[in-house]
Amino acid sequence: MMIKPSFSIFLLGIISFDSYATMDLQSYKRQALIDRQTPGRCVNPPHIIDYYHRIDFAQSHGLITSSAASWGRIAGFYPVIDVFDYTIVAVCSFGARPKLQQY
Repeated sequence: MMIKPSFSIFLLGIISFDSYATMDLQSYKRQALIDRQTPGRCVNPPHIIDYYHRIDFAQSHGLITSSAASWGRIAGFYPVIDVFDYTIVAVCSFGARPKLQQY
């Protein structure tokens, strides 16, 4: 059975949609909570300047919403972005900050 090329492209679009979707505030917080509870997930936090650059980069490239970026700056959570496909692979904490539930 031969699959038409247009159908194959349609299937690839559906399969890969999640990886390129913008992460909203709730998704960003949920990922931060998961990554915070996973030992060894987030190590060696970046320099304070890089911390803000990572958030700005993610927002300017449509990876996170402006509300997620604002929360990340306030709560101290930055996205870790895969350099090959520009997807967020983790949301890590920048040092000691207040508990997630306070925001």
